[in-house]
Amino acid sequence: MLHPNVAEHLARNDTLPDGEEMRERIRELADRSAGRVTMRQIGTSEGGLPIDLVEAGKGSKPALLVGAPHPNEPIGCLTIVSMIESFVSNPEPFDNLGFRWSFIPCIEPDGLKLNRGWLKSARSPKQYFEHFYRPPLHHQAEYTFPLATDNWKFNLPTKGNLAWRTALEQIRPDLLVSLHNAEYGGVFYMLSRPIPALAERLATSPATAGLTLNTVGDPGLPMTQMRPGVFDFFDLESLAKQAIASGKAVNDVWPGGQSSAGYSNEKFGTLSLVLEVPYWDSPRLRDASPSGHSMGDVLTELEKSKAQTCLSLQSLGTLARRVPQSALPLIDALLEAKTFAEKPAANLGESAKQELSVSTFDLLSTTSRLFALRPFAMLARVADAAGATAEASAAREIIARELAHLDHELETIPLKRLVDLQVDAIVAAAEALR
Repeated sequence: MLHPNVAEHLARNDTLPDGEEMRERIRELADRSAGRVTMRQIGTSEGGLPIDLVEAGKGSKPALLVGAPHPNEPIGCLTIVSMIESFVSNPEPFDNLGFRWSFIPCIEPDGLKLNRGWLKSARSPKQYFEHFYRPPLHHQAEYTFPLATDNWKFNLPTKGNLAWRTALEQIRPDLLVSLHNAEYGGVFYMLSRPIPALAERLATSPATAGLTLNTVGDPGLPMTQMRPGVFDFFDLESLAKQAIASGKAVNDVWPGGQSSAGYSNEKFGTLSLVLEVPYWDSPRLRDASPSGHSMGDVLTELEKSKAQTCLSLQSLGTLARRVPQSALPLIDALLEAKTFAEKPAANLGESAKQELSVSTFDLLSTTSRLFALRPFAMLARVADAAGATAEASAAREIIARELAHLDHELETIPLKRLVDLQVDAIVAAAEALR
């Protein structure tokens, strides 16, 4: 399904487009599409960058695809460009699905700009963490839809979220696809309602691309598995109610709002699909033998990382007073990381002692170790901006020490395979609704 122009680009350099390149390419495609593709601005980011809505197709069923719902996850941007190219050169396969297709190529353009430094690299962990940025949850377009329950409510949308909401109100989609990607651990999917045939097709798709299924999902969220690697969406309203019932502040459990899936399902009865495809792979993810490790071992390592994060972020207040305004998004993200690191670990009881397979232990352990490097990556950038050489060096030493154990074990997955996998899932969802 990958369009030749994107395929040719990936064959030459296997890199991701930045926001300006992507917008220029889509504008060029729209201009020569003879009206088959249209492009208009539906909003701006906090930093004043345009957020566009691209529309194509002749069908009666509306679909909306959203790229870069987290700005460190831009593979979906490339997927969207590939589909738009198809509408210009060979629209029939997508037209035959009976959908009218809408795209937001990048919903987080400010964040994508802050990740620009690694987009043109070979996506090695070293380059990725040298230029990494991810906004805190309460500043993410994906998770700042309105959410209210009992005496608590969240209604602090970002500008990107308002643009997304505008698109949803105009399109009222039958299908919403939020194009995520992960760092490691295999492929997994989330569906807002069970469609058994679709779940079965999604569960078998990664193997055709030579990739593994992530049968854990996001270990920090309550997710129910429909099929191996296919999960339902976590219910954020229930999460908020449980927090209130247990006497906790909702923000301590979930510091954001509703998801795009929860919002669009409630308002329009939309089927939402999230696709998580990884940057990196490893043979260990295919080893089902006993590891000799338990979930308790994973949590022990995580607690060590959290303690190190808390220690390293002690100087954050001082650094925040010394950085230029352009670095303030990094400060906000680090404040969230500090809050997360200060929280006690969940008590898993006897289940913490259960032995894990090599694949499951590796998935959990490596994912948590990569996750733990995010604050150090952003701390190094903040320290650079503040002229704090010692703090920057210390943060980079921690990253280098950890990557010395991981870097040579991680295999970078060609982008073509990941884009093809995302397109295949989009087509599968459209066929299921048709």
